[in-house]
Amino acid sequence: MATGVTDLHGPSIVSSSSTPIALVQAEGLPNLLHELVHAVQAGRLDDDHGIDYTAIPFDLDTAAGRAMLWDELACCVISCAYLRGYGRAARAGSSPAAVQAEVDHWLWEQVEIQPVFYGLQDDPCGFLTRVGALLNEHGPEAHAVLERAYAATERALREAGADPEVAEVAWRPSFHALWPRLLQGHSAAEPR
Repeated sequence: MATGVTDLHGPSIVSSSSTPIALVQAEGLPNLLHELVHAVQAGRLDDDHGIDYTAIPFDLDTAAGRAMLWDELACCVISCAYLRGYGRAARAGSSPAAVQAEVDHWLWEQVEIQPVFYGLQDDPCGFLTRVGALLNEHGPEAHAVLERAYAATERALREAGADPEVAEVAWRPSFHALWPRLLQGHSAAEPR
């Protein structure tokens, strides 16, 4: 089987050898899914997704700052979508509540670090509220990023040989569908 990386701005880069063309370090399936979405959004593999960490804190009042946020949150949401169908709880045939609990836990684990990137590390509740307001104010902007990320992820999985029912995830939550779960009291979503 060929291995490869899809360049979203050009043809696929495919290696017919069994030698890996990249090493992606991830901690389990949920994190691997998150990192896959980063790679397909960027159209390339890069250390730390090519993010310029000297630009932290990113400014949420600018289109560029929000773009960083939407890209990251797309990784969070899409990895949750695939986790719901293919995570440990789903593969074990657990109850829908147990599957959702695994998804909620993973969503919180991904989002809880985000305030640091926007200068809100001392106010995680304020970050959640601010992002909720940004989703309402800039919904079409956020939605477009998420839809492009879903399409790119599905395309990359299909090109890698995934079965259609795997590549085209059945549950496609939006930012608006998942964000209230965090706002309902991040302490409830926070892992114990």
